[in-house]
Amino acid sequence: MELVERRASGATRAMGCVDWWLRLARLAPGVANLFMALPGISALAAVACGLPPDRRLPPLAAEPFHRWFSRREPRNPTGLPVLLWPGTFNDQFNPGTAKAAVEVLEAAGCRVVVPRGAVSCGWPFDGLGSLDSTKGRLRRTLDLLRPQLAAGMPLVGLEPSCIALFRNELAALFPNDEGAQRLSRQSFQFGEQLVERLDWHPPRLDREVVVHGHRHPKSLLGMEADEELLRRLGVEGRALEAGHAGGAGAFGSEAFGSEAGEGSQHLGVAGARSLSSAVRRVPKDALVVANGFSCRAEIERGSDRHALHIAQVALMALRESELPGSPYPERPYLDRPATVSPVGLLVAGAALLGASWLWGRSRRRRAVEAAVSGSASWLIPVTLAG
Repeated sequence: MELVERRASGATRAMGCVDWWLRLARLAPGVANLFMALPGISALAAVACGLPPDRRLPPLAAEPFHRWFSRREPRNPTGLPVLLWPGTFNDQFNPGTAKAAVEVLEAAGCRVVVPRGAVSCGWPFDGLGSLDSTKGRLRRTLDLLRPQLAAGMPLVGLEPSCIALFRNELAALFPNDEGAQRLSRQSFQFGEQLVERLDWHPPRLDREVVVHGHRHPKSLLGMEADEELLRRLGVEGRALEAGHAGGAGAFGSEAFGSEAGEGSQHLGVAGARSLSSAVRRVPKDALVVANGFSCRAEIERGSDRHALHIAQVALMALRESELPGSPYPERPYLDRPATVSPVGLLVAGAALLGASWLWGRSRRRRAVEAAVSGSASWLIPVTLAG
């Protein structure tokens, strides 16, 4: 596999470092959600990340997945150990997908292990062609996972982009690193772990399901395991005829950058419109399934529906196998966004006013210093001449 480096722009680096920005936002997630909901601020943040101004990041969840998992009592202590890789966006925005994966894997007899803290594989950098930055993130990932990989523990990923990076590009980026080779061999999609490795047979759900396939399983990973899992769930599944979601990688960012970015942006907009139109035709009592975070975000942005990860569909079968279908069946599985209390709002307002005052004072001081410096430059030659 030949990998080509493209020089990362400021927007690319801003998007690639989204996990760092999210850690800062976690200091006051309700306040961050409040400000990001303001049209002007959200548009500026989108442009800074190379996204079209009408794109919005979804709100931060009230509690990230890794924090929820750290408080949870261990289950199946003698079960088959499985390393769950939730991905940055699931961890911070859609923790319900990872929580569902934990419960389903445990129902299948696994002992779930999760990497400590908020972790990122670096695929935003990879999707935008910045190989050096991608390798830096992957080195940290390998250092974190080496003990589990050496023990032969399989890694189950929820974000198709992460698994595609681990399985298809990691070995080429680190050809002499045994840990990288192990991670490439030991990475599996959620459906692959349940169907091919565990041969799990869940309760039947008996619902209509419409599936939007992520571009990575379609082109690199395969969707056979997910299709088999849906069959075992007893759902009446059909593919959603639509294009690329338009919200990820070079298709969704670099909107104002290179020729490749501009072309990708046009493709992304067309794909997003096609996807939104197709989702709006789905019956209200049917489930919409999309494993990719960007796909789910685009479906939510362009319709009144919320797509679920296949892990959430499996959890629904465990909880609701005998319940009748109802409109908008995904609503009980949606994540609760972080909110801000009135006291927090007052504190945030005071902080914003204080920052504005300090910024204005700094500008006035620099203006005075510049004026004084300019006057002195005129006086010095006269003094020397005298």
